Amino acid sequence: MGTAGAASTCVDDDRDEKRSTVERAINKLKAFRAAATRFDERGDVYPAVVTAAALVI
Repeated sequence: MGTAGAASTCVDDDRDEKRSTVERAINKLKAFRAAATRFDERGDVYPAVVTAAALVI
C-alpha cells in the first residue's frame, strides 16, 4: 500500500479557520436570493445588495 492519491497529512489550522469563516459567510449570503443569484445585473446595484445583506447578517 502506497500513499499515492492520499490526502496530505500536513494541516494548516489558521488557513482552515479562515476558509471556514469565508464559507460560512457565503452560505449566509445565499439566504438573500438577490445576492445569491445576481438578480441585479447592473454593476452598481449588485455591490449595494451584497452590502445590505452583509449589514443584515
